[in-house]
Amino acid sequence: MTLLEATLFILVVTTAENPFVCERSAPTVVVCSHGHSATFGAGETLTIDNKVKVEKRKDGEVTFSNGVTGRFDSFGWVRFSNGMGIRRLGEKEFAASTKLSCTPQGDKAVRCVRS
Repeated sequence: MTLLEATLFILVVTTAENPFVCERSAPTVVVCSHGHSATFGAGETLTIDNKVKVEKRKDGEVTFSNGVTGRFDSFGWVRFSNGMGIRRLGEKEFAASTKLSCTPQGDKAVRCVRS
């Protein structure tokens, strides 16, 4: 799982509305400026804020231990059951329904800013 994916999953779980930056503080730890963090686990897993486990399966499905589910809508958004939406804007840029767009800043940080 990439830092960008981890940041997007943190965004989905936290439904953040204000800009933030996520950085790797260690090989398996992501710390974000809005007070949230995540730890990479075995395989394609991530634990957000030591509470919510996210698993990216080989078939492309993503599961959240807090029960959040997602599905594609007809406009290209992935709509999640907690009200969050994420859509790809470019190769490495994603927009969120909270009016943030997230892009990598090199390979050590991802910045989510007001779009």
